[in-house]
Amino acid sequence: GVVVGQVNVGGLKYDTAKNLLATKEQATKKELTLKFNDKSFIIKDGDIDLKYDWDAAVTRAFEIGRTGNLLVDTRDKFAGLIKQLYIKAFYTFDDDLFSRALSSIKGEINVLPKDATFVLEDGEVTIADSSSGMEVDGNKLFNSAITAFDKLDFSDRTLVVDQKSPILLQSDLAQVQKEVEKVINNPLKIVYGARIWQLTGEQLLNFVQVQKEDSRISLELNKSNFEAYLEVLGQDVNELPRGEVTGTDGTR
Repeated sequence: GVVVGQVNVGGLKYDTAKNLLATKEQATKKELTLKFNDKSFIIKDGDIDLKYDWDAAVTRAFEIGRTGNLLVDTRDKFAGLIKQLYIKAFYTFDDDLFSRALSSIKGEINVLPKDATFVLEDGEVTIADSSSGMEVDGNKLFNSAITAFDKLDFSDRTLVVDQKSPILLQSDLAQVQKEVEKVINNPLKIVYGARIWQLTGEQLLNFVQVQKEDSRISLELNKSNFEAYLEVLGQDVNELPRGEVTGTDGTR
């Protein structure tokens, strides 16, 4: 038999099949509930302007075995004898509203992982530990909703949420902590003409970037932060200081 939206329309007349599907829709509360832990998210048909087209669905169902292609028709008729043939429901919805609904769910659940970082506490370099994040599987979220619409099946569904691990762990930063401490404890001044800028420990720490390649941990200059600092200096002296730094105070 042929099944559309969980309704077996095999052997029925066109109008009978259409009325049966319309009745099924009217009896269905078209609200899809997606759950994750103690959170529930509901997508209502009105939220995305979801509308079913049972004329198109029944027409498609009646085409099975009647395409005029002998091989295809014979295959479909034989398949229908040994198992049910499922036809997706025909419907439309507002793509923009649907995308917003899915994005809202992701925004409520997704949490970015946080890498371990160096921080200054009372002048001492310490390590703020990393934390894991989580992310809704966007493809499975989309497919879960579409499957519900296809089958006119609005039973509750569970969201698939993946755990996301940080890149830099506390143990990674511990390997280069002494090097960072040397950077922070080495006073640095920038000299431009008669003007001198004394960099604070926070500023120096802001220029340090930790890189991880496989298990190897190294320190590099954070170029974007350094460039941003030069921009501030440029505004302070009313011209860009790039290439104009005349000297530094310290071992670097």
